[in-house]
Amino acid sequence: PQEMFDLMAELLTVFPCATFYKRENYELKKIIKWGTKRGFTDVVVVHEDRKQANSLLVTHLPEGPTAHFRLTNLVCPTPGVGERGGA
Repeated sequence: PQEMFDLMAELLTVFPCATFYKRENYELKKIIKWGTKRGFTDVVVVHEDRKQANSLLVTHLPEGPTAHFRLTNLVCPTPGVGERGGA
C-alpha cells in the first residue's frame, strides 16, 4: 500500500490545487456528480489491482472529455533524488 500513497503524494505535487479523497466503493457517476456540484473542474481516479496502481482515469467536468491511461512499470522517485538545492 505504501506505493499507492507515494503515487498519490507525487500526483499532489504535480497538481498543486488538487484534493485527495478516498474513493471507497462509490460509483464513478456519483463521484462525477459530487465533484461537479462542488465546482471541481477535473477528476483523476487511480485504479489499483492487488495494491498496485494499474490505470489512471482523467475526466474533465462536467461532461468530459475523459482519458484513460494504463500504468505499467511505475516507479515513484526516491525523495530528495533530483531535487535542486537553493543557490
